[in-house]
Amino acid sequence: MDKLKKAGYVREALSDPYDGQPLRWLRLDDGVEVYSIGPDGEDNGGKMDRQHPLTPGTDLGFRLWDVAKRRQPPVPSKPLPEPKEKGPPVGAGK
Repeated sequence: MDKLKKAGYVREALSDPYDGQPLRWLRLDDGVEVYSIGPDGEDNGGKMDRQHPLTPGTDLGFRLWDVAKRRQPPVPSKPLPEPKEKGPPVGAGK
């Protein structure tokens, strides 16, 4: 945060609305994550659930990608499991 202040990007660290402490951040292999502890009041290490952001055990935040890691093709999804064979419909053959 000191480097951001010296560079003139921020005047002071932004506070987490849930505990008043500075927002947390993590350096990752491909960028940074800025996060708040969220409504459960616990620092879960930046674990986020974008589909269910208020789930206990998760934090609230956003991700900033390194320039070289932006606009990458999506990671191939895993193949869907083969459907199980179904027996005859219920009531069939009566």
